[in-house]
Amino acid sequence: MRGFVALMLALAPIAAARATADDQRSVSAMTGKARVLVAFAPSLQDARLGQQRTEMARFAIGAAQRDLVFVQVDQTHVIGATDQASQIRAHFQVAPNAYRTFLIGKDGEVELVADAPIPSDRIAQAIDATPSRREEVRRARLGHPVASHY
Repeated sequence: MRGFVALMLALAPIAAARATADDQRSVSAMTGKARVLVAFAPSLQDARLGQQRTEMARFAIGAAQRDLVFVQVDQTHVIGATDQASQIRAHFQVAPNAYRTFLIGKDGEVELVADAPIPSDRIAQAIDATPSRREEVRRARLGHPVASHY
């Protein structure tokens, strides 16, 4: 596990460099399929965004179990979704020089907002408190897990 986290931390700056061909969905298109953690920062090199990347790397398995997608937004780039930076900033009303993090539920509702990186345990608690996650856990206990859409 430590090796995996170290690898994720080593690759985080590379992954944050630019959007990739794997970025195939807009945040709104993820509704009903995934939960989304959207982190807005003035730049991809912002220390707070780096802290959020570290939290997400530590939470990789938990995030996958909870169908959580991490989207990073600076003034001109979006990583993890196909949205345009200016449009997604306008939608969430985040100024170009602000840092803000939103946790969006599968239902498209904002579950959590913070002006700082959100610790992984707080993300897990917020997700696990939602009716959709409680239903997923219930179904899994009965041997009927919900298939991930990703």
